[in-house]
Amino acid sequence: MEDCYEHDKIEYFLVVSILFYIGNDAFFINQKTQLEKILLDRFTTVKSPFNRADFTCLFFDLLSCPFLTNAFKNKIVLAVRIEEKEKYRQLSEKEKAAVKKEICNHQWFTDWNARDDIAVLLEKKKFITPY
Repeated sequence: MEDCYEHDKIEYFLVVSILFYIGNDAFFINQKTQLEKILLDRFTTVKSPFNRADFTCLFFDLLSCPFLTNAFKNKIVLAVRIEEKEKYRQLSEKEKAAVKKEICNHQWFTDWNARDDIAVLLEKKKFITPY
């Protein structure tokens, strides 16, 4: 995957499509591992990920993705330096756990439970207007 794509060329819809396609299939474990490395690198190197819509959407969808491990999700949270945010630091450990659980259990921009073909889902997204 690293050979095929430049890190900055892997965008939201490509990531979602790849994850949707490979799911938890053990055959694609190497590709998933490479994708995780690329994503961690991108989230680590971007200065303010939440100032960009693509990173914000991807952040929430990665945390709610059932095909990614909790260990990877924790790395993504660390990569965006959320612990540095004043409001986050004011939360108790119990509140932090509740926030993470809510984020991980909510379907944000991608319905990971959908049984439709990924091509059909992408076509539907193309025709949905944000307003």
